[in-house]
Amino acid sequence: MGKRKDLSEFDKGQIVMARPLDQSISKTAALVGCSRSAVVSIYQKWFKEGTVVNRRQGHGRPRLIDACGERRLARVIRSNRRATVAQTAEEVNVGSDRKVSEYTVHDGSGLFWQQKGDQHNISQVVIMLCLEHNMALMVIKFDLAKRIKLAQGLWLLYWLAVMGGILIFSMGLFFKIELRKRSEMMDNNESHFVPNLLILVGLAACGINAFGGKVCHDSLDSAKFSKWKPIVKNYLCGCFAFSITLFIMALLCFLMQISLHFALAEGLKNGMKFYKDTDTPGRCFMKRTLDMTQIEFRCCGNNNFRDWFEIQWVSNRYLDFSNDEVKDRITSNVEGKYLMDSVPFSCCNPGSPRPCIQHHLINNSAHYDYDHHTEELNIWTRGCREALVSYYGGMMNSIGALVLLVMVLQAADMVGLKYLTTSLETLTNPENPESESEGWLLEKSVKETVADVLQKIKSLGKKNQVVGAEADASAGAS
Repeated sequence: MGKRKDLSEFDKGQIVMARPLDQSISKTAALVGCSRSAVVSIYQKWFKEGTVVNRRQGHGRPRLIDACGERRLARVIRSNRRATVAQTAEEVNVGSDRKVSEYTVHDGSGLFWQQKGDQHNISQVVIMLCLEHNMALMVIKFDLAKRIKLAQGLWLLYWLAVMGGILIFSMGLFFKIELRKRSEMMDNNESHFVPNLLILVGLAACGINAFGGKVCHDSLDSAKFSKWKPIVKNYLCGCFAFSITLFIMALLCFLMQISLHFALAEGLKNGMKFYKDTDTPGRCFMKRTLDMTQIEFRCCGNNNFRDWFEIQWVSNRYLDFSNDEVKDRITSNVEGKYLMDSVPFSCCNPGSPRPCIQHHLINNSAHYDYDHHTEELNIWTRGCREALVSYYGGMMNSIGALVLLVMVLQAADMVGLKYLTTSLETLTNPENPESESEGWLLEKSVKETVADVLQKIKSLGKKNQVVGAEADASAGAS
């Protein structure tokens, strides 16, 4: 609303008389044109001291209506809200030694009246003037029971979010272990970025939501909650930034399948080339890794079993170069490799009733009653890249859904905590926890809030430019 203005006695009278008319804090603030905290403080002062006038004793014009008279005026207005100023003054003067005029009633009621002939009733004037101002977003009235239920519900939601953070941490750790098991078949190590980030996000979710649960627990005790009040606003800003991080994290989980597809395609291709290098340092476990992968995931080769036909997967150490068949196979290709239409034993399907045929797979004459075109092969025909992408993809989809669920819980907690803190700050009588209050999601409309944020960003940018210009000027002077 810009710079806060000083409230006149007339404005304070408006605040005092609008509250007994069951007008909300936000509507009263809009009517007067001040902040909601000012409305709360003025009404609390009137409630405790019976006056809102800061007046030294023995100085100034004596009051025409005292605190008792103000309360009597409030009761009269509350009993007959359609009364005019004249009717209200007449009813106030009945049975009272001190007579008050219509002008005194006008000043005490704090509402705008024309001096002559205005027949609008008090409720109509309040509603008419309030419609001319922007209200807070989604204002809700709270009593003690509602505040307790809100605090308890938020406490439960925060600890559900903590459990979600533990699950994210656990799934990130499990995913990292699964990737490390088959890291030899990955083209690069960038695939570990997402699980590492999941571990950090899970830990952050546990800490942030545990703190929120503590704030909600202490909100039931005003003495304990007072120590958290100064940092709640910064905490909510941090929660908003963390929710954006969770959304980005979920997108990374869903999009990682694309990069994983390419990493496995190249990694499996290179791994199959090193399958035979059991005596080479750094590659001696590649055979075991590929065999265990093909057995566990029921797959064969990179795209399919024919990928094994294009590489030499038997080490020269186990080849008899004096054999004519071996010589023919080596000399039959320009690269001088021992190629054959065979696959490793790990490609065999143990569920097939026929003994595994892993050699001469496309040579029908090499086996009795066999036709590789029509007969179902007793080896796995699915490629390992497809199997691994499906396995990791399903895992990443589950983790991404879990991250989105935690983000929804985080957003619900933010909304609830905002309502809880604003309802505690706007208590009509802070010494009476059973008094009513109001909570809201945004103090201003969405448009005004966005405009304020943009204005703050612009002012911050201008401030940085001024500081930079001053630094350049001082450097030039030196």
